[in-house]
Amino acid sequence: PLPTCVPDQVECNTNDDCISASGEIGYCVNGICLFDEGFNCDTNQALCDMFPMLATSDEWVRKNVGIEKRYICGEGEDLAGMLIKAGAEDIEQSGVRKIDRIIVGSNTQARHFPATASLVAKGLKDKVDLSKCWCVDIQNGCPAGLAAMALGVDAIRTGQAETVLVIGGDTPSRMVDWFDRNTCLLLGDAASAFVL
Repeated sequence: PLPTCVPDQVECNTNDDCISASGEIGYCVNGICLFDEGFNCDTNQALCDMFPMLATSDEWVRKNVGIEKRYICGEGEDLAGMLIKAGAEDIEQSGVRKIDRIIVGSNTQARHFPATASLVAKGLKDKVDLSKCWCVDIQNGCPAGLAAMALGVDAIRTGQAETVLVIGGDTPSRMVDWFDRNTCLLLGDAASAFVL
C-alpha cells in the first residue's frame, strides 16, 4: 500500500516513529510520517494538490514532462501481481500453449530471491504449460524491458527456446521520494508483456 499525507503530520527519524493512535505503522519520508490511506495521485493535479511543496502545476508537468496521468499501485497490488496480469492477458491474446522462458525486465523487483519471473511463473502455471520453462530477471535501468526483449530474441534465434514471455514492469511509486520534484513527477507504476 502507498502512503498518503495525514492531517496531523508527525515528525520522525525512522519508520518506528510512525505509529498512529490506532496502531497503524507508517513510513518516515523526509522527516514526516505518512500512513497507508489510499495514495491517489494518478493525475498531475492530484499530485500537485497532495504535495504543494513541489511548487508545480498540471500545465507545467504536461508541457515539460509530457505526462498527463500516471498509474499508482493501490492497496494490495504489487509488481508481481501486475506482471502476472499483463502476462496472462498476452498469453490469452497470443493463444500460445507452452512457454520456454519467462524474462522480466524491472528495476523494482518484488524481492531479491526468488526471481520475480519465478513468482510470475507460479501465477501463470494454470494458464500455460511451463514444464520446461526457466525464469530470469534483468535489472538494467530504464532499458530493462528492452534488455529482456533482446535476451528473449537471442534465446529464440539460438534455438534455446521456441516461445518466450517477456514482461517489463516497475513500481517506482514504492521507492520514490514524493517530496522530490526531480523524480516524483516522472514516475508511475506499469507493466506490459509480449510473447515472442
